[in-house]
Amino acid sequence: MGKPKKEKNIEFEPIAVIFRPVGTSKILSEEVILNMEEFEAIRLKDFMDLEQKKAAKNMKISQPTFHRLLLSARRKIGKAIVQGKAIRIEGGAYKIHKKGESESSVLKGTGLLCICPVCKYTEPKKTGLPCFAIKCPACEIAMRRCEK
Repeated sequence: MGKPKKEKNIEFEPIAVIFRPVGTSKILSEEVILNMEEFEAIRLKDFMDLEQKKAAKNMKISQPTFHRLLLSARRKIGKAIVQGKAIRIEGGAYKIHKKGESESSVLKGTGLLCICPVCKYTEPKKTGLPCFAIKCPACEIAMRRCEK
């Protein structure tokens, strides 16, 4: 039995969670799963252009662990592009931590809501569960995070 995975800090939930090659069927499309920690590693290194040590510090993990996440994410993205597979971002061992928030305030009474972009239905954000993972009960659309 392996040791339990340590939760990694992420600062950003993706706006879109599925990327599909044009012309592929939603039903027939094979998917590559990119977990939230891999997404955050790509965001910090490739999008924000941070050095690995700084990015690792942001996620509260070691630089070698960050490097492994980055390699895994890049391998998965490469596989999806070369083999024409969809990319789905979901899951992992993480907690959402915004810059400047204290550890005790992370998603605990911060006043965050999940909102449906179509009908504007809202519900309180649940700790550790990103809004995009919740479907609006009325529209069946993925919800988005917003401030009260």
